[in-house]
Amino acid sequence: MYFFRKKNNEFSLQTLLSAPDDRVDQSCLVDNLSYNGGTADIPYENIIDGNYGSAKRQIVEMLYDVYHNDDIEYKSEYNLFQFAKYDKDYTAQNIKNSIVIANPPKSFNDPLDPIIVPWLKIYRQQIKGKSVHTFVGNVQKAIDHFRIRCFAYDNGLKEKDNHILLPINQKIENINPLLWGHYADGHRGICFKCKIKMEDLKRQYNTENSYIQLRPIKYVKKLDIHQSITLSNALITKGKYWDYENEIRLIYYSTNQQQEHFPIKVEISDVYLGVLCEDSVRQEIQEAIKGTKIQLHKMVLDPNDVTKLMVKHI
Repeated sequence: MYFFRKKNNEFSLQTLLSAPDDRVDQSCLVDNLSYNGGTADIPYENIIDGNYGSAKRQIVEMLYDVYHNDDIEYKSEYNLFQFAKYDKDYTAQNIKNSIVIANPPKSFNDPLDPIIVPWLKIYRQQIKGKSVHTFVGNVQKAIDHFRIRCFAYDNGLKEKDNHILLPINQKIENINPLLWGHYADGHRGICFKCKIKMEDLKRQYNTENSYIQLRPIKYVKKLDIHQSITLSNALITKGKYWDYENEIRLIYYSTNQQQEHFPIKVEISDVYLGVLCEDSVRQEIQEAIKGTKIQLHKMVLDPNDVTKLMVKHI
């Protein structure tokens, strides 16, 4: 079910959330030229009529209609890094099976990330019309259909004409060491290097009701609630103070309900142990990767520069 005809290949969140009905009182009415027949007024009509279940499902489908049409072209392969706390119940097995876990936005520990979460919260608080308030509330719930996996890259990323360009030769030595402290349990955790082949992932995960993207984070100094921002960009926009992370995200959306922690098959080529990683963790990972091509390394202090880390192959 398609709700929107795309205009200039983008829809702002304001346009997406606005009611195409002059009976609904709100300040952000949209240009009717942005719509074709049977558009967002479908879920709005159901809300007005009290058919909340139908409206909720239609809003979930509406987000898919908008999200899955982004025109992005990818290189054949991206080498990216994921930092993680080691969990003895599943980490080694995920590494063995070359799986990364994508999580819903509500699981993020930063209330400002992804930015669509506080954006919708503030936007909804400013709405007086009951129908629009209900509509935006259902959009907030529909955001839980996203699953996100965050990665880091060392340098060289460029975006040009909807192409995401990144040198293949990415080195963990060039990653900001703060990421070990923030995301890898204070250097007691691990990092793994993943080969992301988007054409393979698109064949596996792009269906008539699901879609996957790889998008680099856009860092901004300020984002006013009235500034135009698209659905996709609202998932990848962060404050400028985070730009040291060089973050890029694998984002999956499905209109169907899915497991909380969604596994995505990638190719893990290398595992790096943190400086303070316990020997028992090394042993568990070594056992898990037997018979695979995965290489195991440990981060150690650089004897020539005490502000940096270097890699030691195990």
